[in-house]
Amino acid sequence: MATFQKWFIVCLLAVGALAASNEQPSAAESNPHEFTVRTMPLAVMPERVARNHRVSLSAIGDVLIHEPLYEDARTGSGYDFDAMFAPIQPFLESSDITVANSESIIGGSEIGVSSYPSFNSPSELGDAMKNAGIDVVSSEYATIAAEQTALENLAEDVAQRIVTRVALTLRGES
Repeated sequence: MATFQKWFIVCLLAVGALAASNEQPSAAESNPHEFTVRTMPLAVMPERVARNHRVSLSAIGDVLIHEPLYEDARTGSGYDFDAMFAPIQPFLESSDITVANSESIIGGSEIGVSSYPSFNSPSELGDAMKNAGIDVVSSEYATIAAEQTALENLAEDVAQRIVTRVALTLRGES
């Protein structure tokens, strides 16, 4: 057996023997400083503030609208998502604060309603979420999608400028 393996086995046996002995070093041995427990809190809270308050919080995830849902919500003048939230509205309203995660940006119809892979929902979705009792909307996807869309648009713009400059240079107009 190699020397390393022998030492490794000896170390494992030593650690096992120490662990089996259940002997723990005392606090005084491991730390020479003694600490005392405070009898008073670090901060004193006035009684008027120290009342018992309760806040209920509920959360739902992944509000994600695909094309068939847009079509169902389409009206003559826009979109109406209220009926889609109606079955769960009592649950959403039962909490003091309800948080929803939107997997879509709510950029409005003005920039184009879209589904997979670049989701953008009409502003009426935000209205319906508020009407249903949702108080806070989070969206990590929206940030990433917006950044990705911005980068794609920037890349297209830069590519177009390069092509234009090359064309002008080739024509001798630069």
